[in-house]
Amino acid sequence: GAGELADEIRAAGFTNYTAVEPNTRIRERLAARGHNVRDGLVPPIDTPDASLDAILVSHVFEHFDGVRGAMGFLHEARRALKPGGVVVIASPDYLHWGATFFHGDYTHSNIVTVRRVAQMFRDSGFETARATHTSGPFAEPLATPLSLAVRAAFFWAQGQDNRSRWFKLKTTFLRSVLVVGRRTA
Repeated sequence: GAGELADEIRAAGFTNYTAVEPNTRIRERLAARGHNVRDGLVPPIDTPDASLDAILVSHVFEHFDGVRGAMGFLHEARRALKPGGVVVIASPDYLHWGATFFHGDYTHSNIVTVRRVAQMFRDSGFETARATHTSGPFAEPLATPLSLAVRAAFFWAQGQDNRSRWFKLKTTFLRSVLVVGRRTA
């Protein structure tokens, strides 16, 4: 994205946060708008043990190198979070994206579904506090029917170049997962 989520976080009154962004152009744009942002990739999470209240990864979890990379991130998140702290994962739902999951971005390496994330949470010392789906700005109960309608309406866009407007519109409204894990003591 272009930093819309960082803008929303600040607008909600949260000012003590750090965005981690590897893309120079986006990082510079965020810094120019007054956000606290640093260059980097996660893991590692560059912070002392048990020092964070929350970690948000929006459309990042699918880029980890398979289950091993995702579990490495979750173990690092657990280390960095205070007891009771939360990790929030928003990611494309492989069950609705199908082949588009890989066609849309060759760096999608970790297949993401609500059930897989919940299982990874359990095995990493988190309890699943919330699990739902979104489609664009819409949550359930609209997310799944909207995603199915988009899949049907844009079936022909499967072969489209992933930079086309139709392809971008399709992927905006395909269903995503939103899973919140709470660090256990």
